[in-house]
Amino acid sequence: MCSSATRMLVLCAVLLGLAGSARAQAPANDFFTIELSDKENFSSTLNDATKRKEFFDRARCQCDSDFFVRVKNVKTFGTEFDQQQASLWIGQACDGTAADRTANCLDLGVGFPLSDFIDDSTTQDFKVKTTALAAKDPLKCGIALNSTKIWLLIDNDDNGMMDVTLSFATELDFKAPNQPTLTSVTGGDENIVVDIKNETDSDRKGYQALCSPSAGSATAAFTAPTTVCAMDPDMLGLTGFTPCSDLTSSGDITIKNISNGTSYSVVVVAVDNALNPSKASAAMMATGTPSTDFWERYRMGGADTGGCATAGGARRASWPWALGALAALLLLALARRRPRGAALLAALLVVTAGGVARAQDDAQPGGAQAAPDGAPAAPAEAPAPGAPLQKGAVVEPSQSVSDDSIHFYGEPPVPSGGGWARGRYLLELKFGPYRPNVDDEPGLTGTPYQDIFGSDDDILSTFEVGLALYRGKLGWAGVTTSIGYFSAEGHAVSGTGGTPTTDSVDFTIIPMTANALYRFDLLAAVGIPVVPYGKLGLVYDYWSSSNANGTSVDPSGNEASGGKFGWQGVLGVQLLLDALDRDAARNMASESGIDHLYIFAELLHADVHDFEDAALHLGDTTWLAGVAFEM
Repeated sequence: MCSSATRMLVLCAVLLGLAGSARAQAPANDFFTIELSDKENFSSTLNDATKRKEFFDRARCQCDSDFFVRVKNVKTFGTEFDQQQASLWIGQACDGTAADRTANCLDLGVGFPLSDFIDDSTTQDFKVKTTALAAKDPLKCGIALNSTKIWLLIDNDDNGMMDVTLSFATELDFKAPNQPTLTSVTGGDENIVVDIKNETDSDRKGYQALCSPSAGSATAAFTAPTTVCAMDPDMLGLTGFTPCSDLTSSGDITIKNISNGTSYSVVVVAVDNALNPSKASAAMMATGTPSTDFWERYRMGGADTGGCATAGGARRASWPWALGALAALLLLALARRRPRGAALLAALLVVTAGGVARAQDDAQPGGAQAAPDGAPAAPAEAPAPGAPLQKGAVVEPSQSVSDDSIHFYGEPPVPSGGGWARGRYLLELKFGPYRPNVDDEPGLTGTPYQDIFGSDDDILSTFEVGLALYRGKLGWAGVTTSIGYFSAEGHAVSGTGGTPTTDSVDFTIIPMTANALYRFDLLAAVGIPVVPYGKLGLVYDYWSSSNANGTSVDPSGNEASGGKFGWQGVLGVQLLLDALDRDAARNMASESGIDHLYIFAELLHADVHDFEDAALHLGDTTWLAGVAFEM
């Protein structure tokens, strides 16, 4: 513990330090502004902090490039300042004492009398060298991330303290990032895959590959002396190397559009946020090797040539738009009639499609009143015969669907005279295995899908929304529309059907459907918690396949993308979860607008090949399972 006297001495020292700091602080300036530019005519400026950081980098320091400072007075001052001199400095705390400026700052040798600025809006431009920014640092053009300021200083009373000061801050980063290390460089079909050792560097913006001989038409993502002042040797000491990839933040780079059979020497540079390039990695060699992707393999015997589905030679691209319009109408109707249910729909859309949907929750709260604290909740009473069934009520097994509880779209959603409380809307989120039966096409040579993607299933994800057109003693009937997503990944093969290569290939299907739906929910109305159902509808599948270079193209120039029409049938069964906790079911109905919650499983048969055999077959017979909300 320090004595009282010691503590008092420390406190005095702190107060004296603060007082000294306050004396060194110069008054604010409102007479001048400072502006920076990399162009003498100020056609572009460096007022943005990011632009300044990218400009004041290692290459411009090494080249001792010019930048320009524009001083402008924005307020008229009196003639008593005519004989005063203004000067420009660079460094930290240049507004302090003369000793501080000598130790920490550099006089740029730019001085001018204030008499030049008596008139309002007068400007003067000055040229400065970038090396001046690092003049006080022993590392010079090797300093790491640092901050400095450009100062305009005026000493009115010649006492060594600056009476008028104005500063313009900028960050300096003249240090190159760490040299990257390559772990492998592999030649593919018109591409080279470069794998880079993962190293942590918070200031790294990404990596860029350079090739010799040149490949592709990439431009440098970094600033090197050769691009600033044409210093030799070229680029980073790599004569003959040119950028052959875009800047990537990951540890893998794919160099596209190379020539098969040509050997390339590849290096990689790391680029930081100031666009400084690192020293290039050690060079590795790779040669492009031909391979056969899915589309090329299919086109050896398949009849399909890609493109949208056609009829009579005319494209029928309007059908998917009509399906999208139907889905939009259903969602709009849901948002208007069940705003709380629309909020649930928004969450489901985020999960399945990554989109955002919103609906205002302005419904009035309903449902049973909460019991007092500590008192058990009173059981819900069954409606009296002939009385309306309240929203969210759970029908006991003894109740049955009344004869007059038949409802068509547009009528009140709650049946009168007692009966099963049916929702008007149905939302489904489901998943299941899927494998398009491409290889089942009649006349197809070989098994192109299995050769590339193997024999395992991949996952089909689907979101579906339905609207009831009839709800009554015969069940629940309406229409649905859905959108899904399927993707398979594999590798191209060598030759026409050899061993897998390192070339990645993918196959994507986005199925869209419009269906008629019937649900036999009468069992649930009498206490048996199962709802069998069936669907029958039209399908439109958008599909595409790509390789490392982009969308696949066959030797005839046909691209691997298009659309196919078809039909589908579904048989399934929903398991009602309300009976597991009837109080929770009532609360869910009153608070969220969800009348019933189900889990379900269904058998799907999709026949999708434009209703003709000589076409790409995208259908499958499979099963899906998921969760459904009746609202």
